[in-house]
Amino acid sequence: MSKFLKHKHNRGFAPLYQLEQAFSGLWSNRIMTVASILVLAACLVVIGSFYLVIRNINYNTRDFSHLNKVVAYIDEDYSEKDAGIVKTKVSALTELVEGVSLITKDQTLKEEKEKYQEQYPHMFDVLDEDENPYRHSLEITYLDGVEPSELRAELEKIEGVAHVVAYQDIANSVTQLKNIVSKVFGSFILVLFVITVFVIILTIRFVVVSHREEVKTMRYVGATVPFIATPYVLEGLLIGLFAAGIAFFAQGFLYGYIESAMSGAITALPYSEVSGIVLPGFLAIGSVTGIIGSLLSLTRYLRV
Repeated sequence: MSKFLKHKHNRGFAPLYQLEQAFSGLWSNRIMTVASILVLAACLVVIGSFYLVIRNINYNTRDFSHLNKVVAYIDEDYSEKDAGIVKTKVSALTELVEGVSLITKDQTLKEEKEKYQEQYPHMFDVLDEDENPYRHSLEITYLDGVEPSELRAELEKIEGVAHVVAYQDIANSVTQLKNIVSKVFGSFILVLFVITVFVIILTIRFVVVSHREEVKTMRYVGATVPFIATPYVLEGLLIGLFAAGIAFFAQGFLYGYIESAMSGAITALPYSEVSGIVLPGFLAIGSVTGIIGSLLSLTRYLRV
């Protein structure tokens, strides 16, 4: 009689024995085990990446809803004096405008050089000494209750105003982006979940098939379903936990690389601030997926 039958249900759950059987099953089918772990880890990294994209979008746009401002860019041929005249005309829109600040193109160039000095010290070396690619601009704060579209229409009527950008427009664009990412994220989760569960089912089923006669015999002699199923459920759980660990470190490496590459362009949340959510999330998703895959693979063989 097999080792399985020698340890039948009269010994209770015998945790160490069940765990030993789980590791033995994974090792006996190690190629599929590794495949399951890698597939699940890859799925977790994709899920984690979508989550981090949304978190960083929220982080970088957290103040947009409070900024009742628009920026009016002045015609590129206008001098600083001409830009001052345009400012006076804009300030006259007292029923719409609360305040106007003139930002000269020299000031903009200086600020941009300071912003990128550390990361890209030679970015502006291509410019001639007196060359300035920027324009004069007006930062306009509008009164509460004023629609940005209404203010834009009035500003575009003023001679010298080339184009207008509203913070609210940026906020709306970001909101649309977040909605798209969220929809894609939801679809990906469903597809990846199905794929991962399928691979885990195949992995566990290979092990169950190799022990199918023993499983049937144990059911006939009275072994409880939990006793029979536990080693296989543990296999799924272990696959999920191993995948979660690999995915967590892979996600950290990928996030760090992207954060370094995007430095200066956006302000990214430190991985240490999100790892407290990423790791438990990976562990939970990995565990649940592994257990579900195991239970689905066992259904057929636990019937007497």
